[in-house]
Amino acid sequence: MAISCKNLSIFKLRKIDMINAYIKGNLPTLDIMLRISDAASFLGVSKGTLRRWDRQNILTPVRTPGNHRRYSLHQLRHVFTSCKEEACKSSEETHILCYARVSSHKQKQKGDLLRQMNTLKEHAFQEGDTKPICIQDVGSGLNPRRSGLQKIFKLVKSGTIAHILVTYTDRLTRFGFPFIQHYCDLFNVSIVELSQPTEKSVQQSLVDDMMTLIACFSGKLYGLRSAKRRKRKSVEALIEKTIHHRLSRATTRAIKQAVARILAI
Repeated sequence: MAISCKNLSIFKLRKIDMINAYIKGNLPTLDIMLRISDAASFLGVSKGTLRRWDRQNILTPVRTPGNHRRYSLHQLRHVFTSCKEEACKSSEETHILCYARVSSHKQKQKGDLLRQMNTLKEHAFQEGDTKPICIQDVGSGLNPRRSGLQKIFKLVKSGTIAHILVTYTDRLTRFGFPFIQHYCDLFNVSIVELSQPTEKSVQQSLVDDMMTLIACFSGKLYGLRSAKRRKRKSVEALIEKTIHHRLSRATTRAIKQAVARILAI
């Protein structure tokens, strides 16, 4: 944790030597007062963060007669050590991730998504995790850009996940599940399927693979049709809105002219 001149050029050489000596324990009774820029460099945060911590009474500096902030090196070292210990402690804590997905908003309105999540939470509670991480998606299992799926990848990489709970593996993806499983295995994260399938024969496995390919093809085909339908509806709505706006203006103008003629009589 020693400070170098290259990283902190704002320090004078003498002050750097004194701080390094203090960190190494050669000057245990020394208490150096640092400016806010020096303190920010020491902790690796911005000056704005230190000002916010001051307002929130997280890290309160000493004020000079000119109302400038001064930070004690002993105080900064204590904060640095505490933050490091909290980071190590949080990194050791892992949670169960519950992931649920439905393909459409109609299924969500019927309660399918809520039932999936409740089942996963109940299983997580039985395993002893009272605060599991819950992620849900509404979208096609063929879409690799789902926001929930991207969150899973980030959490798996961060090391905060013990394992992932799903009702069925196709909730994660309709196609390419072995790639997701391999990615999770690299970070020692397992994927637990609550509805364990029975042992399948070779013929049944081939049929399932064929059905997956058909589902992939039909999903893309329906997606193209849906996009075309949405585009047509948006154009029709725009035309209807334009016609209605013009008719409204014409009707309003006619009413004003009729009223003017009546008043002129």
